[in-house]
Amino acid sequence: MKRSVVFIIFALLITLFVYGVTVRIVPTPFIYPTIQSAIDASSDSDIVLVIPAYTGAGEIFPITINNKNIFIKGVSGPTDTTLIPGLIPVRGTSGQPVFKYINVTYGLLAGFTITGGRVGVHCENSIVAIAQNVIRDNHGPKGAGVLSSRSSAPMISFCTIENNIADSCGGGIYIEPMAGAAVTSDTIRNNTALYGGGIYIGAAGAEISSNEIYGNTASKGGGVFFDLCGASFSGNKIHHNRASIAGGGLYITNGSNPIISADTFANNIAPRGAGIFVNAYEDTLISITPPYFSMLQSVFNGDSATRSGGGIYISRQVFAGISNITFIRTIADSFGGAIYADNPGTLFVSNCTFYRTRAKHGGGGLYGFQPQGVITKNCVFYADSATRGGAILLNFTSPPLSQTIIANNIFDNSIHPTNSVVYSNSANVYFEYNRIPGSGAIVGFPVSTTNATGFPLFAFTTPTDFRLRLDSPCIDTGDPDTLYRDTDFGRCDMGIFGGPFALDPARPRRVEGLVIIPDSLRLTWTPVVYPARIVYAIYRDTHHNFLPVELNGFSHRIDTTSIPTYRDTSTLAPGEIYCYRVNAFIKDTLVAGGYSNEICTDFLGVKDENMSPSVDIKAFPNPFNTTLNIDYPQGAKFEIFDITGQKIYALKENEKNWSPTQNIPNGIYFLRVYKGNLKRIIKVVYIK
Repeated sequence: MKRSVVFIIFALLITLFVYGVTVRIVPTPFIYPTIQSAIDASSDSDIVLVIPAYTGAGEIFPITINNKNIFIKGVSGPTDTTLIPGLIPVRGTSGQPVFKYINVTYGLLAGFTITGGRVGVHCENSIVAIAQNVIRDNHGPKGAGVLSSRSSAPMISFCTIENNIADSCGGGIYIEPMAGAAVTSDTIRNNTALYGGGIYIGAAGAEISSNEIYGNTASKGGGVFFDLCGASFSGNKIHHNRASIAGGGLYITNGSNPIISADTFANNIAPRGAGIFVNAYEDTLISITPPYFSMLQSVFNGDSATRSGGGIYISRQVFAGISNITFIRTIADSFGGAIYADNPGTLFVSNCTFYRTRAKHGGGGLYGFQPQGVITKNCVFYADSATRGGAILLNFTSPPLSQTIIANNIFDNSIHPTNSVVYSNSANVYFEYNRIPGSGAIVGFPVSTTNATGFPLFAFTTPTDFRLRLDSPCIDTGDPDTLYRDTDFGRCDMGIFGGPFALDPARPRRVEGLVIIPDSLRLTWTPVVYPARIVYAIYRDTHHNFLPVELNGFSHRIDTTSIPTYRDTSTLAPGEIYCYRVNAFIKDTLVAGGYSNEICTDFLGVKDENMSPSVDIKAFPNPFNTTLNIDYPQGAKFEIFDITGQKIYALKENEKNWSPTQNIPNGIYFLRVYKGNLKRIIKVVYIK
């Protein structure tokens, strides 16, 4: 059975062993004075427990775990167990790591405050879990908090890594090329380096997720620096970081193509790219295949560039795809309040929101300078501002800008909102299938007749709620090409919830499967599944193919229900055809899905003999199995409906019988005859 090497410091032991004996092995009586001596005596899978108030006195640093797969844990957590290597200089590059792992295939280091070393934890060709530690106030050339080198892959989780200083790269964490790391659920704050104040990633195997990265500083990459890597970066909060040159939040370069998704950027500051700075390479003499920068489902809020690119700065032939990003109040003192594209490759921007973004000189939302092209689809620019191009300023030839809503933006330093401000120095930008409210300026664009005016009618339950109301003119008015269908397979809507790259629809899906139960006027349909509470609106009219309206004091709506069934108990005219449709609304809003199929039926609750006798009609035999003979007056019109209200046949002039085709099922059918203003309905039964 495996034994446990245990460090225990009790008040009683301190009293009895004044000489400094503070460690013993359990269950044996052996006592060790240092962690290192216990590690040296341990075997694989042993657990080293360090008790409160141990400070590392007597340790010779680094504490080295060489080719031993053991677990080291501070019993009471990092608050009470602080390792301070008193024999090592607190600052400078002449010190040693506090912990050093060499050739370890599994291990655990948990529950310590690790401080004052050249590196807090150095992993060399090792895989170790570093969890629930405070790693602070270390100072070295690189990776002052944690250094992963030589094929290492530490798993760093639930740690606080703070106030560390690296003279070159990675104040908090440095991941060398050919190494890796998984950094999850950590707080990485107030660290400093030349590059990558919080984290420096030079590896392809890094995964950075669910961390809070804030208050870090560097010349490039205040929060994180990506160098020649393809890391995964998701679910992080990156805020209040600062870079003196570029990339307040992230700096991405030298062919790096990280996948960035579901992150939040806020209040980061840099001259260029306050949130993110991206370029293909640092040195123009280096030949690197231009990378593809991908970013999804993230938010920028209050990031500020003292020059350009309040949210994102893209440069040097980078090909980029930016989708489902929200920019809120990002600022640039020069160009590109949200995005600045300086000579990139193709930039694809889809389903992005630009809200109150601002640039002093041009491109309040988006600025582009000499790229191969910017493709902008299904975006919303709202209340953005700049001297030129309150929403967009383009200085190049570009593919179309389409399915985009541009409204209430400001230009020429005016405090008066001018709807839809777009400015371009090129006459080759095509502007189509967009909504341009009011008479706002569109400068330099050949404008397609597919564009439309009028306010887009957003839901606006909050200032940034750009879901479309039921009566919005932006619904189903985007490009009709099937390539741009919405996620519900309907024609593309304008704005951020339209097109194939939209997230789950902001409005409920269309009501499907509407049917009517004979003789009761009870409607049923397939329930609409949606995260918010749904209410169903019931519409009725006496004409086929009616389009429900709820405007100008007239409404087809007769009732609402919260369940997928409804019985019409109104007093209805005998013999009249009634048509119904249903729509699903998000409760307490005008945000709705598409109308259901139409279903029509007669008021079945009235007997034949109570209907108008003015039109004489005979249908026999009834029931019938092959042919129904019909006797009706000259000049009358004759139609046949099924129980769902769908017309399935109309008799030709002088035709006196009906023989159902093979695809007509058994069941109840209704014969309706018109002559002038008179009508008569008879129910018949078809049995094959």
